Amino acid sequence: MTAPAQEWTTSSQVSYVLGDNAPAADDANGQALLDNSIVVASELLYALSGRQFSGSISVTNVRPTSRPEQIPDHMWNSRIINGGWGFGYNPDWLWSVCHGCDYRGCNGSYIIGLGRSPIVSVEEVMIDGAVLDPADYRVDDAKWLVRQDCSGWPTCQDLSRTTDQLCTFAVSFTFGQDPPESGQAAATLLASEFYKAQTPALAGQCKLPSRVSSISRQGVSIAVLDPMTFISQGFTGLYMVDVFIRAFNPNKQIRKPMVFSPDMVNLGRRQTWPAS
Repeated sequence: MTAPAQEWTTSSQVSYVLGDNAPAADDANGQALLDNSIVVASELLYALSGRQFSGSISVTNVRPTSRPEQIPDHMWNSRIINGGWGFGYNPDWLWSVCHGCDYRGCNGSYIIGLGRSPIVSVEEVMIDGAVLDPADYRVDDAKWLVRQDCSGWPTCQDLSRTTDQLCTFAVSFTFGQDPPESGQAAATLLASEFYKAQTPALAGQCKLPSRVSSISRQGVSIAVLDPMTFISQGFTGLYMVDVFIRAFNPNKQIRKPMVFSPDMVNLGRRQTWPAS
C-alpha cells in the first residue's frame, strides 16, 4: 500500500493546534487546504514509519485458494467431484501462506492464512453458499484462520461461481493496524505545519526547516544544519514527529518486515479473535 486506509488525524484536531490560524468553517479554500495537509502528513508518516500503520481495512468475499503447483501429480486428491467437495490428505500440501500446518483425518488443513494481517475480526465465512457458524472458527496470532469444529477448510473451489453457490469458499474480514497515539499526535503537528507552509500569511510561522546552510547578520555568521540531512535520514526536523519515527522505525525500514521459512512450524499460537 502506498497510502494508509484512513488519515492519521482530523481537521478538528489540527484546527485546535492552529488556534486562531485555523481556517474558518465557511472558508472553502482554507478547509480544502487543511484537508490536503492532513492527507499529505498521513501519507508521509505512514511511509516514514515503515508502512506499519495502515488503519483498519475491510475486505469482502476473499476467495482462499490453494497452490496446486505445490502438490505432486500422484498426490492430487483434492478436487470437485460430481458437484461436491473432495478432500485429500497430503503432508506436502501448502495452502496460501500457511506452511507446516497440522491436518485432521482426510480433511484439508484446519489452519490457513488469508494473505493479510493483522486480522482484526472476521465478519463472515461462507462455504457452499452457506454462512458458517462463527463458533466454528477463530483467529490465532492475528493471522491464522483456525477451524474448531473438527473439520478442515475446503482445499479447492470453483472460482467461476458466485459465493452463494455450491463449491465456493469466501471470507469477509477486517485487517490492519491503527497508528499509536504518538503517531496521531505527530500527524496533527505535521499537518498544522504543512498548512502554515502553504498559507502565505502564515508561512513565516512555519516550523518546518528550510534549506539554509548559514546565516549572516551584522557580521555574525551562524551555521545551520542543512535540513536535507534530516530528509535523507528519514526525519522531518520537527522534534515530536522525529521522536515518533525514531521510536517506531529505528532501522528505517521501507515496509513492515516479514519472516518466512519453509521449515518453520507455527507453534504456541495465541487466540486473538474473538477475544477470549
